[in-house]
Amino acid sequence: MSKEVDFFHLDSEDAKLVASEIRKRLHMNVRPLNLDCSPINPQKPFIIYNGDGYLHHLTRRIVKKLSIKRRMIQLPPFSYLHIDGHDDLDSINGDEDTYRSFVQGIMLDRSCDGVYFLEEGLTGTRRNNPSLLTPKIGLHRLDWNESSEAKQNEVYVSIDLDVLDKGAGIHHLFPQSPIGFDMHRLLWNIKTLGRRYKFIGVDLVGFSTKGTSREYLEMSLDNIALVTRSFCKVMIVS
Repeated sequence: MSKEVDFFHLDSEDAKLVASEIRKRLHMNVRPLNLDCSPINPQKPFIIYNGDGYLHHLTRRIVKKLSIKRRMIQLPPFSYLHIDGHDDLDSINGDEDTYRSFVQGIMLDRSCDGVYFLEEGLTGTRRNNPSLLTPKIGLHRLDWNESSEAKQNEVYVSIDLDVLDKGAGIHHLFPQSPIGFDMHRLLWNIKTLGRRYKFIGVDLVGFSTKGTSREYLEMSLDNIALVTRSFCKVMIVS
């Protein structure tokens, strides 16, 4: 796996812990990633371990840097897929660079060709047809069950682990009301979407060590390794 996919971690303590445990569990070489993203090879798929949900805004920088790198060598544009318990569109005082607003920033940057949400897992008002433009600001909501498609076949995926129900197997700081989105649903969506699209990059954010038991912490790390394996399988095949 490690020859076909690159692995990185950002500089938070949670990300460093995940990187250390992934090395032990999967025997992967997980390298540190600075914020200029210089180690990323735009021609090779990669997985990035970020910290807790308060650091999700760093996804905007990664997507922007990846877009620049790909354009420099004339690779095609890509779409962005957001899998999260929240849409992260809540711009506050015009700031589109926070964990609650960075998806707005990705749109402003024009870093990718289409911004999409996986309908399943999002809290709040649900729409009858996720392929419709979202009235809030006119984004597509992508549900693989519907006829809608991401504009580009190559897709960057960002997963906030708070998409999972509370107690579903990975500890995070923003527990939502149970809606049936558990580890099985997450892995199933990764596998199914991975058959339809080519995942060029992934970041995992939301895991936190704060306020959990040692037993649940170990379960969380085991499940992050499981998510990593699932992504690797579809990234290598595609």
